Amino acid sequence: MHKSPKTFPTTTALVPGSQEATKGTEVLPKANFPVKDGIYLYGQSPKPNQVGQGYIIFEKQQGKVTGALYMPDSEFNCFQGTLNQSGELAMTVNGSSNEASSTQSNQVAASSRLPQVSEDEFSNYPYSVALQDFYQLNSITANDRRTLQMCK
Repeated sequence: MHKSPKTFPTTTALVPGSQEATKGTEVLPKANFPVKDGIYLYGQSPKPNQVGQGYIIFEKQQGKVTGALYMPDSEFNCFQGTLNQSGELAMTVNGSSNEASSTQSNQVAASSRLPQVSEDEFSNYPYSVALQDFYQLNSITANDRRTLQMCK
């Protein structure tokens, strides 16, 4: 059971780009979450409408948030929730399996799994997203606005 000192330097404690190191601190260098009321778009990609990437469109109004989780050329899921000061979006998602909700939302979520929905079951489920893990996009399209309007 002799350990070679040559293998020690290859062990990496911190992964570049990981948010784990900053989760405990309240002060983040670049906060990219909204403080004012308005309509906002966030995505897993810095570019809008990238097929296979998840997006979040929402309207913030007096502490309440209404919006949709979606992927381009796919179905979407509406949600209602709140946004706290650290950029955590806590929501209740309106899920339905005939809208491909579990697959789509898993893609949007990236970091956690959502409950699977049976064939003919309609369900709402709690969910949360850290907006710091997404890119804030300024190009909100008419299609984004229509999707948002359908969720109100």
